[in-house]
Amino acid sequence: MDFQQDFFVFLQNFGFRISKHEIAILLRVKKMVTVVFPGAENKACAKEMCAILERFGGAIFADETEITDFAPVASVFFVCNGEGIKSVPPKESILLIAGKDSKKLQMNCTPFAYRILDTDTVSESVPNSITVGMGKTCQISVSSATRTHLQICIQKPLKTFSGKEVLPCEFSVTFAEHQDIKTVLFAFAVLLLFDKADTEKLTIQISA
Repeated sequence: MDFQQDFFVFLQNFGFRISKHEIAILLRVKKMVTVVFPGAENKACAKEMCAILERFGGAIFADETEITDFAPVASVFFVCNGEGIKSVPPKESILLIAGKDSKKLQMNCTPFAYRILDTDTVSESVPNSITVGMGKTCQISVSSATRTHLQICIQKPLKTFSGKEVLPCEFSVTFAEHQDIKTVLFAFAVLLLFDKADTEKLTIQISA
């Protein structure tokens, strides 16, 4: 089954009524990274993350009420905010978990390539998970923060979608003053896994 068909089935499972022709127009690319960020309370955060991802290949946001394209030409990321998801493309998919209400989706949905857990709200470990947060025990943690800058530590080795191994290191991340630190942290983790973060210079600018 090709990606377009996978994406068509994915949206149908999510409750969208959209034709394959409309899917083809919407995507305009052969492959996307699927990022599921469940919970209605996380919608604003998911859309803000799309605005960040716009600078790194573009993103399409979708929930039960809207589909918004955050890219002028083509999008690399598909960010979905919702609970009723039954399947996802297995190879390049990420589940962002922030909030206890996401537990049901963790158990019932087909396996994600990665699950990124916000340790401030989720205490349980799940398979293929990467923990992020302010704590020192997180795999991706914040060592220091100001209004527009984070020092983000990779505490344990991890592999990106391409198979590249990222060894423990510290990234310098700059962002806009209005952006939420938790959103920036999630966006950084997604960009790192998709090889969009410079692992040689160890710096990344999240906002324009």
